[in-house]
Amino acid sequence: VSKDKKKAKLTAYCRLNSTNAPIKIVYPQGLDAEARYFVPELDCSLSGSTLMGGGLSLAQQKSDFITQTFHFIAK
Repeated sequence: VSKDKKKAKLTAYCRLNSTNAPIKIVYPQGLDAEARYFVPELDCSLSGSTLMGGGLSLAQQKSDFITQTFHFIAK
């Protein structure tokens, strides 16, 4: 998270894939709860409080050693 909380980046790493694994949710921290953030990877805007409280579901991985990155840009 940048010092002014206008930009942030979250990268999740899946070391080993497993069949029928439960959906994994990551919870960004340190965002401005009152700001709205555009998340290009999801093509939507959400509040900081929604992102931190509700989290983001990670896509089901089809192989091992995969990363997924989310960018947060305050509007």
